Amino acid sequence: YQYDGTTISKVTQVGDSVFSIASGGGASGKYVIAGGWNGVVWIGNGQTWQRHVLPSAPFLNGGVCITGPNEAFAASTGGGLFRFDGTAWTSVPAANTAGKVNLECPAPGQAFVVAQNSQQLRWSGNAWVTLSAQAPQVGRSFSWAVSSASEIYAVSDSANVDRAFYRYDGSTWKEIGRLRFTQPYVLPWADPRGGAYVGSQFGRVERVTSSAVSVVSYQPSF
Repeated sequence: YQYDGTTISKVTQVGDSVFSIASGGGASGKYVIAGGWNGVVWIGNGQTWQRHVLPSAPFLNGGVCITGPNEAFAASTGGGLFRFDGTAWTSVPAANTAGKVNLECPAPGQAFVVAQNSQQLRWSGNAWVTLSAQAPQVGRSFSWAVSSASEIYAVSDSANVDRAFYRYDGSTWKEIGRLRFTQPYVLPWADPRGGAYVGSQFGRVERVTSSAVSVVSYQPSF
């Protein structure tokens, strides 16, 4: 669906079921990418859409992201990682073969992805390499929100109870604080003005900044 500021309408050109979506492009224009079953990827500019099918037909539920007409990425919980150069998609595997999630690309030439419960990876320009420092994953789950290469926020949850919040500054991770809440969280998202938000069941929303973590909202209908 597309929202034009007034109404929400179905994008009729996209006929496949999609499970991940992102937008980007910056100065090069506005682009949207969506990933689905069997390696299907749709890329559009809000007016026209093009359908792609990735090699090995992965389920693209680990995330997709796009920085412009000549660069996009896709990830699968099956472990696959893929890159688009404006013409074709290629598989660019990482040494870590665990499922990939939380794929984000905040700027051209930059991409970050989490190997489930294992490592945090970044795109070096021609390969996937481990982040310079690995976050201390204290719990059974780990998710992040990437603002830039020098500002990443993460949440690690132990049995849906003890949440630890972290910030990466480009070289090291720092624990910002901990909260307790007996419900699972959804993926965090970055605030371009700084900080990040984490949503939970029952409408709980938490905010983490470079210096503090707090509960900012409860909205039962959320």
